[in-house]
Amino acid sequence: MRAWRALWSVGLSLAQLSCGGSGGSVPPPPPSGWVVIDAPASTDTVCNELGLSGQAFISPTDWHCCGGSAVEMTAVTVTWRNETSGAAGTASQSVKTSPFVGLYGHTWSATVPLVPGTNRIAVTATDTAGLTGTARLDIRKTGPSFALSGRVLSDSGLWGLGYAESGVSVALAGPTSATALPLSGAARGDYALSCLPPGRYAVTPLSGPFGFAFQPASRTVDIVSADVGGVDFQAPAHRLAGRVSWAVSGLPSTAEWITVGAGAAALVRAVDALGAYGFVLPDGAYTVTPSDPLCLGCSYTPSQRDVQLQGADQAGLDFLRQ
Repeated sequence: MRAWRALWSVGLSLAQLSCGGSGGSVPPPPPSGWVVIDAPASTDTVCNELGLSGQAFISPTDWHCCGGSAVEMTAVTVTWRNETSGAAGTASQSVKTSPFVGLYGHTWSATVPLVPGTNRIAVTATDTAGLTGTARLDIRKTGPSFALSGRVLSDSGLWGLGYAESGVSVALAGPTSATALPLSGAARGDYALSCLPPGRYAVTPLSGPFGFAFQPASRTVDIVSADVGGVDFQAPAHRLAGRVSWAVSGLPSTAEWITVGAGAAALVRAVDALGAYGFVLPDGAYTVTPSDPLCLGCSYTPSQRDVQLQGADQAGLDFLRQ
């Protein structure tokens, strides 16, 4: 059924393109509205909310291509409602465009809050001409769940040990197992795990490619009847940072990936929109190397930098792209 609908959407787009969307010499297929809910991994969950997604029709009369939001182009709005609890909202939508077939691949996504027991979820797609389609799905919330959160920081408290700049993750073991990737930037090492049933958990930070000395090495947490926060960890670490610029103009070069290595261990991350990069690492000797994966012959001055982190941050580790 889904494959037929996908073919119908492409055929509809071809017919619409040839007749300018509405009117013209080629009549559109018979009007119909429909929406599909993708099957979740399981219809049983302890989570307090569930992410759903699917596909929906494109208005056969009021669509237009190609500018504006997905709602504007498809002329279709997708909404959801938990018919058990009464909670309701509007889904996020996206649509693909092509000079050959106009609009295609109209998809939606939504995060739906759940209540204990069986939740009947209705998803409705409606176009501006009044065509509509509804699909339903039953999700059973089998028990309570809570969240656990914390931060992973350098021992100075100045820097977060995020996954991108440090390669650090946080593992959870207990009634359920999960892994969190601490955030970077302004979030400074924040991590969070949700959908956790009550019970005793072991929370352990993992070093990734480099050997951090975390304090504590692990924490035991009891989740009883509420979310648990402040499950924090620290490790001795300092930051090395720099930027990549064009040698001719001095403007930021933003296509680079920066590799920091120590022996066989390595971590790679992209520069930001200003050409800047940063890593937060244990003290030690490192080699920092820039590269552009789409330009194998590109050269930099210097081609690499050897850095010794020892008790202090190091900035100004810059490169010029030739």
